[in-house]
Amino acid sequence: MNYLKDKNRELILMLLDKVEATDDTKYLPILESWELIDYKKVRERIREVINHLKQ
Repeated sequence: MNYLKDKNRELILMLLDKVEATDDTKYLPILESWELIDYKKVRERIREVINHLKQ
């Protein structure tokens, strides 16, 4: 997931919105790994998506 770390933040947030909209839990392992390495604001959004998918 390191390759996503320095990408355009707006693009990353759009990607996270799309993942959240799928309601598919298959993305949880990826999101949880990604959350450990990204910047604070992106980590916060990843955590929101994870929580949404777990509900």
